[in-house]
Amino acid sequence: MIKKEMLVMLHYDNLHNPPPALLTDITRTADGKLLSATAQQKRLQQLNATHEAHLKETPFEDFDDEDLAEVRAPATRFLPVYPAA
Repeated sequence: MIKKEMLVMLHYDNLHNPPPALLTDITRTADGKLLSATAQQKRLQQLNATHEAHLKETPFEDFDDEDLAEVRAPATRFLPVYPAA
């Protein structure tokens, strides 16, 4: 459940706030040549379409307290692994 929700959040973030590395990647071809503005726009539209399709298939879910309690127990066993912030 947690991994599924993380994927949804990543797709949402990449759609609305693409990382700078992604924006750099869409400006060049595989061999490093600069793409035209039209080709860059097409690539960005293709990437956005992928994110939008995923978000349509798996929208954000509201979880009730029972679902959260079910996940909380197994997740707490990992807490000792992470240092205190």
